Amino acid sequence: MKKAFTCILALALLLSGTAAFAESASVLPYEGDEITITMLGWQSFSDYDWDNMFGQWVKGKLGNIKIEAEIPADDTDTLINLYMSSGDIPDIMMYRYPDDFDRNYADTGIALNLLDYAEYMPEYMARREQFPHLSRYDRDGATYMFFTCTYDGISQSWYANQDLLDKYNLAVPTTYEEMMECCEVVCPQEEGVYGILPIYSWGLGEIYATFSAIFGLKGATPDNVRYNYDTGEWEFMLAAYSEEFKEVTQAIADAYAKGYLASDMLTWDDAMRDEAYYSGSWLFTRPYATDANRMAQGGLNITYMDPPTHGDTVPFINTDYRSDQTGWIYFVNANTEHPEICCAILELISSVEYAQHYYWGEEGITYTVDADGKRAYTEEYLNADDETKKEKYGIARIIPYFTDPFCSTYAIGDALCAANEDVINTAYTVAAEKLVSGEYETYTPALEPIFDDYTQEDIDLIRTAVTTYVNENITAFILGTRDIAEWDAFVDGVAEYGDMNWVVEQYNAAEPRPLPPAAADRAWITP
Repeated sequence: MKKAFTCILALALLLSGTAAFAESASVLPYEGDEITITMLGWQSFSDYDWDNMFGQWVKGKLGNIKIEAEIPADDTDTLINLYMSSGDIPDIMMYRYPDDFDRNYADTGIALNLLDYAEYMPEYMARREQFPHLSRYDRDGATYMFFTCTYDGISQSWYANQDLLDKYNLAVPTTYEEMMECCEVVCPQEEGVYGILPIYSWGLGEIYATFSAIFGLKGATPDNVRYNYDTGEWEFMLAAYSEEFKEVTQAIADAYAKGYLASDMLTWDDAMRDEAYYSGSWLFTRPYATDANRMAQGGLNITYMDPPTHGDTVPFINTDYRSDQTGWIYFVNANTEHPEICCAILELISSVEYAQHYYWGEEGITYTVDADGKRAYTEEYLNADDETKKEKYGIARIIPYFTDPFCSTYAIGDALCAANEDVINTAYTVAAEKLVSGEYETYTPALEPIFDDYTQEDIDLIRTAVTTYVNENITAFILGTRDIAEWDAFVDGVAEYGDMNWVVEQYNAAEPRPLPPAAADRAWITP
């Protein structure tokens, strides 16, 4: 097995403020003769530097254990499939698709039953109690997949370019109509300024979701099959809300025709997006919190604004429910010589203690705690250059804001907010309060049913054909190459590409999976 120099950083850590957990069985730090644990990570993961402060802390927690981790440069999927087919797999592996793992490997004997080793991972077992969806793949009293579980926080918020509003004596809008009035004033006089700047590089779906959120459709696109929490039924969105989607499509088409959207918006890449973002070539935008933070740190005068509404709709805010997401798993080789050690390692790298050290370091060196229990980074740490921070300390709160794209930067909320500009923390605070009070709404994706392979294949074929048809025609309506008067004919035409009624019937007939907690019940990340 090709060896990387060190171990992968952990995935997705627990949020702070979690209840105390029982002590795990005394396996770590391991004090016997040195043993080696092999791991397979994912491309672009960061390695430990065992010589810096965080690496030394991890080494102390592990004891006399050597980690040999393979981190592919690319195409991890192919490498994983080679290992799985050969049966010669590392002690601990990451896997990207839990549904696929459940269908193809759960009954093959390839993975360790983690419940047999529950005493070595008490924090994880408590997390399974807290988040029932983590046990949805259990089979006959066994569980083979170790899910990480992190946080609930805002993702995309609306911001206004305050300098442009001030230049034209405009107030921050609260409604879509007010936002369009601002665009009417600014855009004709400011060459190269986009009235509304969605994440164009993500394509039509993201542009459409930006507008559908304003018009009461909670960020849905017409091709979605979504769960309706009010009725307890799955719906094909275009069929259920045809007139609402027509209104959204017309609004996008109007904004495009007036020049408030980029004329080449469907061909943007990330570099084009970043240039527009950070140069302030926009009047209103809905970036991710990290991008907004970079805007503010770069000197842009941005103002958080309530999500704009149309008519009597409720302001909609995008959120990340990382506590619900189970798209990444670990599993342990059933034939490992050290099952207790492997389970204890998984417990360690997903623990609150690990998260606290990863994001804050060591008290008195990289952070202090005041009389109210609030942590703050030390001047020594804050004033160090990035290279020193990396080589000496190795903790994650450096710029760029994280060193490992699959390690949750939000697991410890105070660390996240300590690195944020005030305007971003305002967004976190306002969103959390209004989501709990009901003044804002969001949409939590329900877990889709698990179908047998034949049903899943038929569903995928139909949905792929329908999505292609819908997107092609929505694009034509927006660009003006098809008249919106043909909307009803377009909706009726879906039937030629697949029976979406049958698809929805399969969703509603399947065994339901646990529903996630409501917005008011979340432990939202706040400063």
